Amino acid sequence: VGGFFKQQLIDMMELINSTNPHWIRCVKPHPAKKPLMVHGITCMQQLESSGVLGTVKIRKAGFPVRPTFKNFVYRFKIIMGSGPPLDDIPAMKEWSRKVCDKVGIEAKKAQCGTTKMFLKTESNQALEAARDEAQKIHRVNAQNAARKKVKDLMRRHKERVDKIKALQKALREEMNQMKKRRAEAQAKYNVDKKLPRLPGQPAIEEEPEIETEPESEPEPEPEPTPDPSPEEEIPEINPFEGQFSTDRACTVCDSGYTGEEPRMAIYICTECDEKLCEQCWDVEHKNKKRVHHQKLLLYFECDLCTRGHNKKEKALPALWFCTPCKLMLCKQCWHDEHKNPKRRKHNKQFLYPDGEEGVWADVTTRAQGVEVCTDKFKAKDVVSWLKKNTDRACSVCAKSEGRAALYSCEECDPKHHEKLCEDCWFNEHKNKKRRDHRKKLLL
Repeated sequence: VGGFFKQQLIDMMELINSTNPHWIRCVKPHPAKKPLMVHGITCMQQLESSGVLGTVKIRKAGFPVRPTFKNFVYRFKIIMGSGPPLDDIPAMKEWSRKVCDKVGIEAKKAQCGTTKMFLKTESNQALEAARDEAQKIHRVNAQNAARKKVKDLMRRHKERVDKIKALQKALREEMNQMKKRRAEAQAKYNVDKKLPRLPGQPAIEEEPEIETEPESEPEPEPEPTPDPSPEEEIPEINPFEGQFSTDRACTVCDSGYTGEEPRMAIYICTECDEKLCEQCWDVEHKNKKRVHHQKLLLYFECDLCTRGHNKKEKALPALWFCTPCKLMLCKQCWHDEHKNPKRRKHNKQFLYPDGEEGVWADVTTRAQGVEVCTDKFKAKDVVSWLKKNTDRACSVCAKSEGRAALYSCEECDPKHHEKLCEDCWFNEHKNKKRRDHRKKLLL
């Protein structure tokens, strides 16, 4: 039995020596051995006799609060507004002294050690009070900034709404006046059977009727053939099945190669250097080596722009083919030639592949017609500017290439805004000082 007890003591001592023991002082709440009872005098006697109160008094007389410099900077950084880097101990030490001086703590009540701050209880309370006051100021400033931002956003939104309403009102007034003028012109035409005089056109004086002697009755003339009514069906004519110049013929389906009549070329292959019709393009580019080839669309020039009475130096690309008139026309010429009521219902075909909603429609129609940017003008100015045919040529390449402008730059020249095409915009704004310029699309 003695050997067994001795072995147990040896094992217990080995276990205690292998660990870091912590001693716990137990306080007996009362001598009655009953639950839920505490006798204050008994507890205080035990604390005094064990030396706990003496240790607390000694610690309180010294520096009970001892945070590290890193924790001190992280917690009280808001008092100074900014703090030093957390890996520089000398800078943190100097910064901690400045904080204590700003709060008004005496040097005896706050000392800087090698890695920690030593603070009295009243010093820690003063720092916490200063921290709460700084947080309150920051909260008030953040709330004021948020209110100003919301107020500014509401003001700008209200200005946009007012501008939109003013523009809508001006457009409604102009439309009402236009309807009134149209009704008056129609009523006048129903009475006089004469078209109204164009603006700037001199008035035609009516010649007085001259009384002549009655002549013998002439022979009856043959009745003229009546014009087709707008409701009459007009047969569609394929614009590609007609005579065209040899330079527009497909280079693959010629008579010497297929024995058939050549078709009109629609595309140009940039790598094969050939002009191809739609059928030959599909046949020639089935091969995997040619699928990636890029195709460019061949434009049709407007017939009236090239050889009509309003001949221009540079013809616009045609968009539609009028089957009764047998003409390929651009947007402006189509509008001018079909003002007559007898021609308004003429059938038209879109000249390019996939129709007016296809992939080529945006490319062909982008430079057509008059377009307006409403952001640059007030409501009344927009209504008057809609009536004018403004110059849409690019201000950079107008003389050399003559491309139509797509964007307007407001910052290069605030008085006279530059109108630029897409290529000229990128070339003119490569400089770092111009990259952030705002551009407005001429809608």
